[in-house]
Amino acid sequence: MSRLLLILLPVVLLGCAATEETARDAPEPAPGARGFERQPVLATADSSVRTVQLYRAGDEASLPLIAMGSGQTLELEFDLMGNRPRPLSVYFYHADRAWNRDLVPAEYLTSFHRDDLMDYQSSRATHVDYVHYRYSFPNTGIDVRLSGNYIVRVTEQGMEEDVLLERAFFVSEQAAPIDFVLDNVRNIGDPYPAIQPSVRFTPPNAGASSAFDYTVCFLRNGRLPTERCADDPALDYQPALRYYLEPEDSFVAEAADYFVDVSNLRPGGRLERVD
Repeated sequence: MSRLLLILLPVVLLGCAATEETARDAPEPAPGARGFERQPVLATADSSVRTVQLYRAGDEASLPLIAMGSGQTLELEFDLMGNRPRPLSVYFYHADRAWNRDLVPAEYLTSFHRDDLMDYQSSRATHVDYVHYRYSFPNTGIDVRLSGNYIVRVTEQGMEEDVLLERAFFVSEQAAPIDFVLDNVRNIGDPYPAIQPSVRFTPPNAGASSAFDYTVCFLRNGRLPTERCADDPALDYQPALRYYLEPEDSFVAEAADYFVDVSNLRPGGRLERVD
């Protein structure tokens, strides 16, 4: 049975550690590789699909990650352009750490492989017609029996290959606490320091598992889908394992997502303070 340990790191990154057996069909990086990128291969969304969101229920800004047995659910929302509302189907796939779809539904789902998406509402009083869809899972019809990487697919009703959209999500066991550190490192030629993440954890079955059974992946500010991963642990804290990105593979400074222009600041009354 494959097993995937997903760890939500506070501050800015998502780390995931997966067992070696889940990557049996995936091309492996060179020995000692750090900083290689992995990302899910998702079907191209249909041109009629708009504003797709997948998040943990109650927080639209959250990553699509839930813990097994926690009762947490994910919310999938999207719009289909047009004025023809109709039910759709939802399919689920388990993926290994290289995002290959690796198991049959009976191995990772406790119930059905497919569910129907019946919660939809047509737009009203808008210049452009659309139908808004919402789907919450796990639910009474769909639940998972394994942690790991997952892909949810939305299709025309009962037509698995007639794909409208796909999105990745994660199920975690929360099986081990971690220490998470961000360091500033300098690379030759870069004007600003890069951010070098590292994590340290003790595997829950440290006596039985190999030091090379895990992969840890980092995301900048939780932005999916591109991950920077490390397969080769440092063994300086045994039995704990430490994974990190080499300085040249670390996250270099980039432009901010938002800018504030205060070049024409005209406050009323007394100007108390400008920061």
